[in-house]
Amino acid sequence: MFPKTIHTLPCDLPEDNHVVVVSADLDGFTEAEQALYHSWLTPRESARVNAIKFPEAAQCSLLGRAIVRAVAAQWRHTSPDLVEISYQESGKPVLDSVGNSSLHFSITHHRNQVAVTFARNPLGVDLESPMQEDKIKLARRYFVPQETEFMEAHKGQERNEYFTWLWTLKEAEVKRIGGAMAHVMGKAGFEFLPPEGAAGIKAIRRIGHPEDSTSYQLYRTQVGMLLSLACSTPFITGTNLWIGRPNTGYQHSVPSLLAQT
Repeated sequence: MFPKTIHTLPCDLPEDNHVVVVSADLDGFTEAEQALYHSWLTPRESARVNAIKFPEAAQCSLLGRAIVRAVAAQWRHTSPDLVEISYQESGKPVLDSVGNSSLHFSITHHRNQVAVTFARNPLGVDLESPMQEDKIKLARRYFVPQETEFMEAHKGQERNEYFTWLWTLKEAEVKRIGGAMAHVMGKAGFEFLPPEGAAGIKAIRRIGHPEDSTSYQLYRTQVGMLLSLACSTPFITGTNLWIGRPNTGYQHSVPSLLAQT
C-alpha cells in the first residue's frame, strides 16, 4: 500500500521577488501514487490528463498538477483537493486568491522530468534538453535578427546550446504571459552579455525592451537539462529549488546558474 502521508515542503510561501521551484521525475511513480493524485483533481482536470495520448506525458501532467495542489495546500492550510484552480481565457491555469495572498504557478515537463514554480507574481518555466542538431534555419525563420546573428557567430554544439538557451527562454515567456509561441517568435528577443566576475554567469537582456520589468534566469539542472524562468518582477532576489514528490519527500538542490537579468 502506498503511504498517503503528504510530506511537507521545507520551505515557506515565497516572499516578494522570490521563486520556489519543485522538480521531480517519474522514477518509481506507482499506480497507487497516481490514483491518490487523481483523487485530488477535479473532474475537468482528470479529463485533461486522461485525454493525453502518451502515457509518459500524461503521468508528467498528473504529477505537475499534484505538486501544485500539495504545495499550495500546505501554504494555505487546507487539503490538496480543496485548492481552487481556475483558467484564464488563454487557458493558463491560475490559483484563486485567498485574502490578500496572491500565489502564481507554472508547470513544465520534458521527457520524464517535471518542474513547478511558485511566486507572488505571474511567471513561466520551461525545461529543455540541449539540442543536438543545428537549428540555424529555424532561427533564421523565427528569431529576431540579433539572435540569428549571435547564433551564426558560433558553430557546432556551442551553437546548438545557445539555440536551446534562446528557445527555452521564449517558452518560459509564453507561459508567463499565458499566450502562444506565435506571440513571441520574431518579437521577444534575448541576448547574452559577457559574464562579469569570477562566477562566469552571463547577463540576459531583452532586445528592444531595455527597461523591461520582467526578470529571467537560466539554470542547468543536476540531470543536465536547461531550466528557464520568466517572472513579472524587476528582479529575482532568490530562487529556492527542491527535488521530490508530495508522497516521497523533498531534498534541496542547487542547480548551476548560467545566466540572469
